[in-house]
Amino acid sequence: MKLSKALLDQLKSITRTPTQPTGAQLNVSADNQSLRCVVLENNSIGCRIQQLELHSPSLAGLTKDRLQEISDNLSQKLSYLMEPIVPIEYDIDAMVAQLRSNPPKKEDSTTQYYELTVKEGGSIALKRFQKVIGEPRTAIAANLTREVLLRLVDDLSESVG
Repeated sequence: MKLSKALLDQLKSITRTPTQPTGAQLNVSADNQSLRCVVLENNSIGCRIQQLELHSPSLAGLTKDRLQEISDNLSQKLSYLMEPIVPIEYDIDAMVAQLRSNPPKKEDSTTQYYELTVKEGGSIALKRFQKVIGEPRTAIAANLTREVLLRLVDDLSESVG
């Protein structure tokens, strides 16, 4: 069973009315990978998620070239999110790649963006942040349709093999 199918089964089991937030942490496993999704709200159309994190043993022992390959692949595949995601930084000593929305969503003094990190040792994590001028950035929920969320899970899973 694919991770996206396992996640969909979990999402269906926690569907609530729009006025009743879900607030669930979903953990699913398939094909030697695991996924953690923090769902704040869920309905038949979409979800508000706080974080999506994929763990895969194939990320252990990454080389610089493989880290860049995964990052470039994700940058190309995730074009369907609200803003395109591009690699912005590689920490080769720690074997971590950071990708962000480029350009981010800007409204008045507020900037919102996705941030995705690929870490050697086993994880890819996606979060959405908001930065108001003069204040520290804060994590915010990402609003995704179910179709986009499931496609995102498939793309993250496939990107690491």
